[in-house]
Amino acid sequence: MNFITSKPQDFSWNKVHKVGSNMRKGLPYDEDILESFLEHQVYLSTEIMDICKAAMNSLIKPYSTSETPDVEPDSGAYVLSARVKTLPTLKEKLVRMPTYPLENILDVSGIRFDCDLTLSEQTNISDTFRNCLLIAGADKVEIQDMRENPHSGYRAVHLHIHCTAGRAELQVRTALQAQWANMYETAADVFGRNIRYLEFGAEVDDTAIKTVERLHKISDAVYQSELLMDKAHAPQPQDLQTAPWHQETRQLRRKAYDLLRSELDYLKQLRADSNLGK
Repeated sequence: MNFITSKPQDFSWNKVHKVGSNMRKGLPYDEDILESFLEHQVYLSTEIMDICKAAMNSLIKPYSTSETPDVEPDSGAYVLSARVKTLPTLKEKLVRMPTYPLENILDVSGIRFDCDLTLSEQTNISDTFRNCLLIAGADKVEIQDMRENPHSGYRAVHLHIHCTAGRAELQVRTALQAQWANMYETAADVFGRNIRYLEFGAEVDDTAIKTVERLHKISDAVYQSELLMDKAHAPQPQDLQTAPWHQETRQLRRKAYDLLRSELDYLKQLRADSNLGK
């Protein structure tokens, strides 16, 4: 029996619910139950990663594991990683989502799949992961496509996984989407995590607003470059597969990636400077 089809042994969902409710209210909670729940989520993430790795090995087009944390365009590489939310982040989310129980939060277990993909390839691989997870025993896998309508500039395809063992979120991102997300996370370190929730009414100062507007414009430009790349590299007759615009669109994607990396380096320097000033 796969792990994702097994019920938790060391806690009940009712007890996890009570822990989450007390954490949200700032009341004492059963730390042993929380520790067991988070450890369980680590095992769930590992199981999902194994299913994804097996799916990648079955593809006709070869992909390799990246030797660096970042995936660059035209590398044919991917990075598959996972994390379980830290206690402060979990408490913050519980407070921000006052009607959402702890056991239903999808991204307590978060798995990231960053890969050298076109948008069409991203769609196909997301569907492949979904089918493999269902075959492995997941009860339901919902796909959330945030490419055309991003969340605070963030674009990706998310798989929301529901299974007997619990819930998890699998993020499928292209090289450019992943680099933009890294850049925005760094900006959140500099200007505060509220920049991630402006569309939900969060407030930040004018300096942060100007930066956010610039980063959102970069997100729009990156998306347009990926749309162009996708159209240029769609299946075509043999005599069109080496057309000049193929190389031009690859160069455009590379320039977009370099722009993101430059902005990321700038934000990292701002973060370092602000930490020195504390």
